[in-house]
Amino acid sequence: MTIDDSLEHHFNELSCDDNTQQRQQTQFHVVLVDIKKTVSDENIHCVEKPLEGDLKYVALSYRWGEVQETMIDTGVGYSVTITSFAVVDFINLCRMIACEPDLKDMEYVWVDAICVDQNNPIKRKTTIYKMSNIYEHANYILAVPDLHLTYLHSLSTKNSEILDDSFRFSEDIYYLIHGDAKSLAALDEKWLDQHNVPKDPDLRQLLTKYTDYFTDGLMTFREHHWAYDHLQVINHLYEVNSKNTETETTTAVSYLDLATWYRTAQTATEGDNAVDVFTRIKQLHHCKQSNCPLDLSVVEQPQYKKDMLDRKWPHCDREWNQMIYERSKSIRQSMYFMMDLIRDWSSRVWVISEFNIAKKNNNLKYWFLQLAPIRLVNDRYKRGAAISFFKFKFDNPAFTFTENAQVASTERWSSSDPVYLGFHQTMNYQLNEQTFFQMILQSKASKTEDRLYAILPLFQKYKYLIGSKDLEDSWKINTMHSLKLKLYKWMNVTNRFILLLLSGNWKSLQKGMILPTFATSTIIWCGYDDNVMTADDYESCNIDLSDPSALTLKQTATDQFFLHLKPRIYYVWTDARKDCLNEHHEDNKRKYGRLKCFDAGLTLDTICIPGCVLPAMEINPQDNIFLEYLLIVLVGNLERNIWIVGSWADYIPQEELDIPSGNDTAWIIHNGDDYPSGFHIY
Repeated sequence: MTIDDSLEHHFNELSCDDNTQQRQQTQFHVVLVDIKKTVSDENIHCVEKPLEGDLKYVALSYRWGEVQETMIDTGVGYSVTITSFAVVDFINLCRMIACEPDLKDMEYVWVDAICVDQNNPIKRKTTIYKMSNIYEHANYILAVPDLHLTYLHSLSTKNSEILDDSFRFSEDIYYLIHGDAKSLAALDEKWLDQHNVPKDPDLRQLLTKYTDYFTDGLMTFREHHWAYDHLQVINHLYEVNSKNTETETTTAVSYLDLATWYRTAQTATEGDNAVDVFTRIKQLHHCKQSNCPLDLSVVEQPQYKKDMLDRKWPHCDREWNQMIYERSKSIRQSMYFMMDLIRDWSSRVWVISEFNIAKKNNNLKYWFLQLAPIRLVNDRYKRGAAISFFKFKFDNPAFTFTENAQVASTERWSSSDPVYLGFHQTMNYQLNEQTFFQMILQSKASKTEDRLYAILPLFQKYKYLIGSKDLEDSWKINTMHSLKLKLYKWMNVTNRFILLLLSGNWKSLQKGMILPTFATSTIIWCGYDDNVMTADDYESCNIDLSDPSALTLKQTATDQFFLHLKPRIYYVWTDARKDCLNEHHEDNKRKYGRLKCFDAGLTLDTICIPGCVLPAMEINPQDNIFLEYLLIVLVGNLERNIWIVGSWADYIPQEELDIPSGNDTAWIIHNGDDYPSGFHIY
């Protein structure tokens, strides 16, 4: 999606427009790109058709880039300015769609950058209102995470190098993503032949089955000893094989004799400018190798070297061990680059809405333009094997294997680094496993309120909000803080508690800096999501999830927001340790004085509220899950019942930080009934 304006604003206009009902009763017409005409003329051709008609079309899902603007006339009464992708890339995609086995019968493509009349407010509003219907009626939703390919090329030199490698090894990557190990292994053998790797069957088997450079290493996880060195292995195989092979042929010896003659025929002093660089290199480097790589450091080669080079492909003098390493590295780099593109594409709120619509109909396909060089298309066309886009099956049981397969991404140096598994795990996680909070808070959006209109309809328990007065007021939601306040109001008690734990856990930033502190911290998602409580945790949860009043959002008479929390247990920092707290009291007063919560002379108490009540509360101090997820620290005053979400490190020295446990004298455990009023968190 590239529409940046607030949908809420447009929905308000629709509801206020006297002609809204009449427009809704009128049959909606959608603008579509005609695939065949666009491909044949290499120019965009559009048509306007009733959406409810018998249409065969593909709806595109992508993320926008920033390319030089191109104006096109759609042919249906308006022109558009495109900056999201290069028109030539879009036409190439249409060409691919026309050849794809499942999509070749599709007549049209819908893409918002072309099919929405941005200059006609009424048509634009109506199209936006029908956006979900457009995707639901599509025969297929086609995700193209690199539709902005031209922008990616221009973004950095490194990007361009990786994309060039994707082009070079497009067929290998194509089979790898499809999981076609047989075809990929055949390409491995073909590549080994082309690069003059000895055909010794033992060597070939060692390379393809017992190193990580070919199909097996790309597709399956294999753990190695910690001292295993991939590069050392391939170099060792090369050296051992070289010792068992004749190093010089008769022809090579004759060339070597010519090289020796060439060196001795020209003698010169160090300062003689008449002597060329080639001769000086040979005087300094006494090498008898006929294909010395240093020889190629000069453009002009002597005749005997030219004769040798004419017999070979460019770069053929590089040893096969080096080329094997570079091929494997290039394929893996391209795969990781595409994983990054998937994460970037799937983290945008409207894209999340689009692939969740595809989930209902199980009709999502995806493709990467970087894998569509004309050479690959033509070669497969000649063989009668059209290129098939990748199919994502949301209900595919094979995902269970892929998802659970071991991929030691943080220890690639001691494992095979199976990018095939890593790629499909990324796809599955991004499209199947994102949680509600990740979708609505972690996703990228041009407008904060867009998160509501894109995500809320995906969850049955929040659908009722669409069209409600509460949501109509969402034009006021322009920050993450205001969005979180709305969520605390709308969500059930379980999700309210999870949001509080996410906001107050030790990794979150800016805790206790701005009121209300339970909604203004920066949630750090790295390494975990909001699945804090599983079904097994409900019985042990530290609040009664069956009681909506266990955690509620309230307001004071002065319109100050606070949370009312009633935990089952809580911990209080003991008097014996309060000297540690008081040492930092002046700093804390300056810090929290800005919040207007605490009087200058107020003594600060520190309490800890765990997310779960574990058996006997015997928490292992090394239990990282408990530390990261399942507790928040509150700073305030027990007598006044004024609290803020804080961070331990702000009040307690690092060396004094202990996780509360049943046997810990630093913390005193209390039953929730000991504090019947509950905690008021500001």
